[in-house]
Amino acid sequence: MWSFGCILAELKTGRPLFPAIDENELLEFFIMMIGLPSNDMIEKAKKKTKFFDKDGKIVRSRQSRLRGQGKKAYPLRRAIEHDPKEESDYLDLIERCLEIDPDRRITPLEALEHPWLKNTVQQRELLYGSKRRGEDSSLKMQE
Repeated sequence: MWSFGCILAELKTGRPLFPAIDENELLEFFIMMIGLPSNDMIEKAKKKTKFFDKDGKIVRSRQSRLRGQGKKAYPLRRAIEHDPKEESDYLDLIERCLEIDPDRRITPLEALEHPWLKNTVQQRELLYGSKRRGEDSSLKMQE
């Protein structure tokens, strides 16, 4: 679901959402746009010592192009230009896909029930009819 959220954002913006140079800068991007992982997630992380020092501060990339440290300074809704009235469901789906805690992240089944995807399917059906391309009822096997 994380990748799906990134792809949805990239389709809208035309550029990668997290254009990091290395893993440390990638974590900086996550924190800047989404927020800091919970202490529980940090404690369980296999690479904790690579990304956080003994005081719990983020280990920044030596090549980092980002300012600030450990702050949600550039929220996702600001990074993706959108019409708040027309695209709130779209941004909500992206935010739910990009929930940093995988236990709280939207599941594929939940995403299928999300208003933005449901509305997209309904709009397609209104425009093109309820049959999907390639479906032909005459080819269905009869019992």
